[in-house]
Amino acid sequence: MAMVVLTKEGRLIRPRPVERIEKETGMKRKVIGFTGTKDGMTNQQEKTVALLLEKEGCGCIFHHGDCVGADAQAHYFALKNKMTVILHPALNVDPKYLANCQGASGYWMSKPALDRNKDIVDCCSLLIAAPKGFKEEQRSSVWYTIRYAVWTRIDVMVVWPDGRYESIVTLPLEINREVKQTSKRRLL
Repeated sequence: MAMVVLTKEGRLIRPRPVERIEKETGMKRKVIGFTGTKDGMTNQQEKTVALLLEKEGCGCIFHHGDCVGADAQAHYFALKNKMTVILHPALNVDPKYLANCQGASGYWMSKPALDRNKDIVDCCSLLIAAPKGFKEEQRSSVWYTIRYAVWTRIDVMVVWPDGRYESIVTLPLEINREVKQTSKRRLL
């Protein structure tokens, strides 16, 4: 039976898969999503992502998009830390950009890249993002994924090219609406 949740205004909220699984099984496992570019991470980003995943440790579930570059690099660190890795391959991507990572515990159905990125966010309680620049970009799948995660109130850890990381703590929906209405600040 499907779980139905309504807001005070009567709008339907679709429960996220991670919440449904926790409710059905009674098990809480940290679920981490990852997004990065096909150009890969800088050495500093790699070190920071490795440390963040090591800190989370084994027992976590790690979702990524199975593309060359940053996804493949993060995949290695997740396996090294004995995480359960789930792949979300993209449907509309040139085959030369698919990493076909080995050692994953599961695969999700292939979808167009942006839909696949939404699935990754919908599955996780924390998104680690490794953008290639220091500014938010339009028409960037990494920034699209970050914006979607913030919009759906998922915590985001942005690992900048110089290795610094910054947490974007998402606010409850009511507070978030007030902030958006009273200020003209950018996402980052």
